[in-house]
Amino acid sequence: MLPGGQPYVQYSSPSAPGYLAQYILEQVLGLATAAQWQQACLDATELADSHIRGRYTLPVVAVGNDVMSRTAAIVYYLVMDRIIGFAAMAGSDRNVRRGYAEAMGGPDPDNPGFIHPGWFPGIQTQRIHPDITVSPPEPGDPIHDIPQVLTTPPRGWTNRHARSQRIG
Repeated sequence: MLPGGQPYVQYSSPSAPGYLAQYILEQVLGLATAAQWQQACLDATELADSHIRGRYTLPVVAVGNDVMSRTAAIVYYLVMDRIIGFAAMAGSDRNVRRGYAEAMGGPDPDNPGFIHPGWFPGIQTQRIHPDITVSPPEPGDPIHDIPQVLTTPPRGWTNRHARSQRIG
C-alpha cells in the first residue's frame, strides 16, 4: 500500500497514477461493478505487499510503473477468476493467465511445463515469511557474537570394533 492506504492501482481515480483503465480495456471494466474492481485492487496490492514486505519496510512512498502494471495483471486475473469467469474458447484468457503467472509465478498457459518464477516473489532476497520481522542483533563482541557450534563428546552406547562399549 501507498501512504494513506492507497492501493498500487485504482479503479475510481482517472487522474491518479495507476488508474486501472490504463491497463485494462474499458469493455472489460464494464463487466464488473466498481466495488468489485476496487476490492480486487486492494486484494492485488496485498498480494504484492506480502512479497515486498520480505525486503522493504511498508508502506512504500512511491512505486514505479513496473509494480503498477504487474499489480494490474493480478487485479485482472482476480476479477476474471472470481467474478466474470474465463471463457474456454477465448484466446485473450491466456494473456490474463500469463500476466498473473509472470507477476506471481506459476505455469505458463502457452508453454506447458514452463513455470514462471514470478516478478513479485523475485523481489524478496530473504527466504523468510514476509510477515516476520527479524530483530536486530544485540551489540557485543564482534568476534565471539558470530554463530557458533557447540559440540560435546558423544554419550550412550557405540558399536566399535564389533563389541559394545559404554561412552561417557
